[in-house]
Amino acid sequence: MNTKLYLFAIVILLACISCDKSTDDLQPGTGTEVTIATAYGKWTYFSFAKGDTVGTGVANAITDSEWSERTDWDLAFLINNVRTNSGTSGMGQGGAYYAETADFQSVNGAKIKGYTVDTNVDNIMYNMPPIPGVGMGTVSVNAELATWTTPNEADKTFDVNPRIFVVKTADGKYAKIYLKSITTDPQNPRTGRLVTMEYFYQPDGSRFLGTVIEE
Repeated sequence: MNTKLYLFAIVILLACISCDKSTDDLQPGTGTEVTIATAYGKWTYFSFAKGDTVGTGVANAITDSEWSERTDWDLAFLINNVRTNSGTSGMGQGGAYYAETADFQSVNGAKIKGYTVDTNVDNIMYNMPPIPGVGMGTVSVNAELATWTTPNEADKTFDVNPRIFVVKTADGKYAKIYLKSITTDPQNPRTGRLVTMEYFYQPDGSRFLGTVIEE
C-alpha cells in the first residue's frame, strides 16, 4: 500500500474516533431528582455539593442571620418560597435566572451575568398560625425563583409553572434546576409540604451544564 495513502487513512480513522468520543461526552446532562421536606415556619437548607439537605432553621430574624453567615448551603425552601445563598439571604455568591424554557435538557450552560439575588419581599406567608393572617410578613427570598408556582389562596395549594432555572451556588459554581411539584407531606399534613426538584450540578466550576455552551 502507498505509505502516504496509508497514513492519510490512519488520520481519518483517528478523527472519526475522536468525533464519536466527543459526541458521547457531550450528551445532555442527566438530572438528579430529590424530594425536600419543608414546612411553614421552617426553612430547609440544601447543598448541591452534598446532594442533600444540610439542616433546618426556624423562620425568624435570629436564625436567618445565623444561616446567612454560612456557605455550606445553596438553596433553602419554605413551602413554595425559595432562597439562594446571596443578597439578603446569605453571604455566598448565589443567584438565579429563568432560562426561558421548560425543557430541562435544552439548557446547555450558564450565563456569566444576569443572576437575580435575594431581596426582602413583603406579604410572604411564612407561617401558618391559629390566627389567619398573622404568619404574613417581610421575608428574604429570591424573586426570580418565586415564579415557579402560582398560589391558590382558597385551598392553600399551588399550581406549578414549568420553568427551568439556572442557579449560582454559594461558592460560585453552577446548576440548573426544575422545581417539579409541591405536595402535602403525609407525615405532617397540616403544615408540611414536599418539594420535588430535578437538578444538574457542575462541580468543576465551569458553566457547562450538559452540552456545548453557545456564547
